[in-house]
Amino acid sequence: MKLQAGITALAVGVGLFALACEQSPTTLDAPDIRAAVKLIHANEIVDVSFPIDNPCTPPEWIEMTGTDHQILFVWDTNGNGEPDVGDRFKSHIQFNLKGTDANGVKYRLTDAQNEQGLFESMPYNITWTSHVISSTDVDNFLVTSHLTINANGDLTVFRISEKCVG
Repeated sequence: MKLQAGITALAVGVGLFALACEQSPTTLDAPDIRAAVKLIHANEIVDVSFPIDNPCTPPEWIEMTGTDHQILFVWDTNGNGEPDVGDRFKSHIQFNLKGTDANGVKYRLTDAQNEQGLFESMPYNITWTSHVISSTDVDNFLVTSHLTINANGDLTVFRISEKCVG
């Protein structure tokens, strides 16, 4: 009985809302901003290969190979097809890498980075940490990266540091 009363009350409420919407003025003076914004979308999987210095067993380098999956959305407010100052963006980058050191120890590196913001927010700083996991009891390690892009859009800082974690 209570369930039926609740459903009836919900139906009456929805009906009143629909009636009110039908009778209310629907003119808008402002243009629809969505018509002026173009969405730029990039989705790429890139093969990558680069060495990583293993701080746990120096001097040893691990050649990491795999993919870098990059997804970028840009809300292009002036419609020119290029990211400009004031355009909003959202990005996702994911690394899936594997490597083997000189002793045969296998490592994997998985890292995901999500960002969003405005292109006008320069200088731009990014810091992220990647976990490099060994397949044995050899220490894992962290790779922390930092980059800075100045107000002119130039890369001014790119630093990588590594740390053993047992």
